[in-house]
Amino acid sequence: MRNYFITGEDTSDILNLVKPGDILLRNFNCFLNIFLFREYFDSCLYTGKHIIVKFNNGKIEYSNLISFLRSDKILVLRINESKILNHLDAKQKAIDRCHQFVEISKNYDVNFNLECAEEFEVPISCYKELGFLKTFNIRKRKYMYSDFSLLNSPFFKIIYKKEKGKKYE
Repeated sequence: MRNYFITGEDTSDILNLVKPGDILLRNFNCFLNIFLFREYFDSCLYTGKHIIVKFNNGKIEYSNLISFLRSDKILVLRINESKILNHLDAKQKAIDRCHQFVEISKNYDVNFNLECAEEFEVPISCYKELGFLKTFNIRKRKYMYSDFSLLNSPFFKIIYKKEKGKKYE
């Protein structure tokens, strides 16, 4: 049984803190992540009632927030209300797009070429009006969104961060 840095107390804090439209990023402390040079490995968009939407095995699907929080490093991003005038509309549009992506993904057996069909592209495509930039991924030989496009965006602020016993709120 593996022990994660994110504890039950952290999970409880996040469950009380997270709101629909928030983006969660996570990572695990393992040898493979040293070679990937990525600060965060996986992302999702929280839609409410402990349900998230994420990319999983070629499909965009619903998952459980508590299961997603089992990790070594977690970051919660919320739309910066001071930077976006209609932030409530932006959140609702993002959540609605998530539901559309899940429905489209259910109806196809093969991997479809939707603009959000890669790891970090699920939350980014849901907030597509904010104009994120793609960078070239050498390993996959194509342009993709990355965790840096979320972390460096002026439209999001960090509301919770925990890694290796350090907590930021």
